[in-house]
Amino acid sequence: MLPIKSAPCSRLCAGVMMALSSLSMGALASTETHGGNASWQSQGSVMLISDYAFRGISQTDEGPAVQAGYTLSHDSGWYGSLWGSNIEFGDGSLELDLSAGWAKDWYNGLTTDLGVIRYQYSQDDTDLSYNEIYAVVSYADAKLGLVYSPDYFGENVDDFQYVYASYEPQLFSNVSLVLHLGSNFFASQQDMALFLGSMAASNSHYLDWRVGLNLNMTEQDVLSVGYVDTDLSQSQCQSLCDARWIVSLSRSF
Repeated sequence: MLPIKSAPCSRLCAGVMMALSSLSMGALASTETHGGNASWQSQGSVMLISDYAFRGISQTDEGPAVQAGYTLSHDSGWYGSLWGSNIEFGDGSLELDLSAGWAKDWYNGLTTDLGVIRYQYSQDDTDLSYNEIYAVVSYADAKLGLVYSPDYFGENVDDFQYVYASYEPQLFSNVSLVLHLGSNFFASQQDMALFLGSMAASNSHYLDWRVGLNLNMTEQDVLSVGYVDTDLSQSQCQSLCDARWIVSLSRSF
């Protein structure tokens, strides 16, 4: 099921986004100490982006989005996160993601990250909300990830797997390259057709990719420009997954 255009962001949506922004700008500077050493850390971010594209498909009808997130992590590797964005589909206009996991730095730049995430939409969109389990292995500037959902986005869409690889090398002191390739696997061709909201699905998987640049204007401010596309046709995705440029400006705290 592809996103269906909805009404503009409601007062509730705006209130939640303002609350997330306040968390990012205020509470994030604090740390809790234990035994003289910091054991808890918090970090947040706010972003303005020209199009919220998720796995190659626009979640905002190719319009702009305001996004904010907050993460609380412990020295042991455990963490919890809250992230929100306006959207343009279903009965609501807000997406809230809650995640928890465990990340570990091993040696020579090798890290692992295991966790679960809940994608929560409006109360009336219970058929759209879903859970995922993820595992990510990173080494230096490269990352390989695997995502699994037993009951993916959309009514009657079953098992789903997402496998992706990304590479973000530093080109200059403040400029990095962003390369991303992901493969979306559905349990059947019928499931993919249900997800897309179109009977034009000819197989049970599709690819998405991104090529872009990140410019670190300051230690906290990043300007990003990227080119996003999929191998889906216009008849399959209602013009929500065609090739396009996306620009964003973010600040971390």
